[in-house]
Amino acid sequence: MARAGFCTSCGANVYLTPDGGCPAGHGTGCIENIYEAPEPVAVPAAPKSKNTLLIVAIVLALSLPACALVIGITTAISIPVFSSAKDSAEEQTCFANQRVIEGAAQQSAADDGEFPSRIGELLDDGYISEVPTCPSGGEYIYSASDATAECTIHGRYADSEVPAY
Repeated sequence: MARAGFCTSCGANVYLTPDGGCPAGHGTGCIENIYEAPEPVAVPAAPKSKNTLLIVAIVLALSLPACALVIGITTAISIPVFSSAKDSAEEQTCFANQRVIEGAAQQSAADDGEFPSRIGELLDDGYISEVPTCPSGGEYIYSASDATAECTIHGRYADSEVPAY
């Protein structure tokens, strides 16, 4: 058993030095309530290792290439998918434009008794507010004999494998 007491200078319970004083050097006059306490257990200090920084550096050095690899694979997969989706959206927009042109021509024929000879007439007569343009840069070829429109890039929507809505 060891002797302990309350040091009024420190404001804490402390184990007393062999001469009965405070281990912080406050002497014996500031010690009150002396009592017997179990021997203090020496707690080993955490090892101060220089290897900790090395371990962190190694972990980062190994994990960064793995992250870069995952991002690279994800990008490699995503780019063709997004490109394909863009192409499909442009094709669907082109086919929708063709249906707008053909619908306006059908409406003009219902009103006038004959199909317009060119797409511009649909604009002039107010059946469309503007001449649609292909999002891929194609030109629409209009056939006045049967009021059909065909794109120079995507072809005609009725001839494609994409269902017409």
